[in-house]
This record gives sequence, C-alpha cells and structure tokens, in this order.
Amino acid sequence: MESHSRQDLLDALKGTEAARKETAIREIGGLEDPAFLPDLLEVLNDPSEKIRWRVLQAIGNLDPPRPDDRVLDLLHDPSPLVRSEAARVVGLTGGREHAPAISPLLEDQDLQVRCRAIEALGEIEEPGGDLLERLICLLRDPDSRIRMHAALALGKCRHAAACAHLVESLQDPNHNVRGLAAWSLGNLGDERAVAALIEALEDDGESVRIYAYQALDAFGGKILPALAKARAAREGPARTLLDRLFEDISGGEKD
Repeated sequence: MESHSRQDLLDALKGTEAARKETAIREIGGLEDPAFLPDLLEVLNDPSEKIRWRVLQAIGNLDPPRPDDRVLDLLHDPSPLVRSEAARVVGLTGGREHAPAISPLLEDQDLQVRCRAIEALGEIEEPGGDLLERLICLLRDPDSRIRMHAALALGKCRHAAACAHLVESLQDPNHNVRGLAAWSLGNLGDERAVAALIEALEDDGESVRIYAYQALDAFGGKILPALAKARAAREGPARTLLDRLFEDISGGEKD
C-alpha cells in the first residue's frame, strides 16, 4: 500500500473527497500515532456514517487515555454501525465513570449494538453493581448471542456474584454459551464452580469440554482432591480426560 506524508493525510481528512478521506483514516489508524487524535476528532461530525465509523475505528487504534466527549456523543448516533463502534471505543478507553453512558445501549433496537454494549462493559473494570446485575439478567435473554456476550463480559469483569449464574449457564441449550460460561468460571477462579466444570468435561460440545478443561487447569493443585474423587467415579472417555487433567496439574505425580 502506498504511504503518504503526514500533511497528505491531514489534507485528505479536511477534504471533501470521501474515498480519499476514508483511505487516509484507515492509514492513520494503522500508524497508531496519538498525534493524529485531535485531527480525527474533528472529522467525527462527518455526514457519512461510514466515515464516522472509520474514524472511531482509527481512534480505538490510537489508544487515547480517555474517551472524548465527541466520541461519547456518538453513542446516540442515528446509525447502528456508528453506535456499536462508539460503544467499543468507550469500553476500551473508558473507566467506571463512563459505564452509565453505555448502559442505554443494552436496550438498543439493534442486536449488534446491544452485543457491542455488553462487550464494552466487559472491558471496563468494575462497571458498577447495577450494571453487573443487568449483565447477569442477560444470561437469560432469549437471544443466544446476547447470552454469549453476557457470559464473556461477566468473566472479564471477574464479578464474584456471577459464579452461581454462570454455573447455571453451563446448562444453556446453546453450546457457545456453555463454552463461554466455562471460560468465565475459570477466569473467576471461584472453587464453587469446580464440580460443575468437572461435569462439563462430559458435555456434548467439544468447545465446551475444551473450555472446561482449561478452566479447571487454571485452578491448579488446590482442586486435585476433587479431581481424584471424580476420577474414581468415572470410566471410559471421561475417566481418560480426568486422568490427563490430573497429570497436567500435578506434574505427573501419582495420587
């Protein structure tokens, strides 16, 4: 791809030719140079939703220290494409104080926007008790994609109160939800989930079994007694998998 000088890129940003402007925005995003941030922010009011979307993508690549008010304003943009990208950027660059700005998007009419809002809250450390409780409620949403994002976000937030609810999600009818619930339980590190994760090793979904195995492995030696008990009660493939997990954690020591 042809590279352009800084001045060429700035001229393209200020110009009226949409294709040239979009090319410049993409190139700036690839450079990951924070010095371009003020210039990109000036283009956030562009009438083209595609340009606004591209600008938000580039801003996310620049890793700004906090979301600018102009980025926050785009959480209310008429375009679902722009709203969803604005949520992503705020999640990546914002703190707990910005979580309430994302909250209304949990009720957005557009599914992708709702998913991105959940994903954004998962990126914010401790988004707040009320929002965490809303994420827990979304584990029972009719749409499996919402449940998937909620399960993942709760694991990233390390919300201890979510443990019992994520254990319930190991019985979700969708294997992707079950798998992400297993991953999140491993990330939480709450030993109350160990028995349910051992049961998940026999799940019909291969990805669920993999995530459950990885989650249990992350607990380390403290779960060896529980694994030994589970091994004694099983035969066949389940016993073989438990044997391997026990060996991985114990370093090959015999129980």
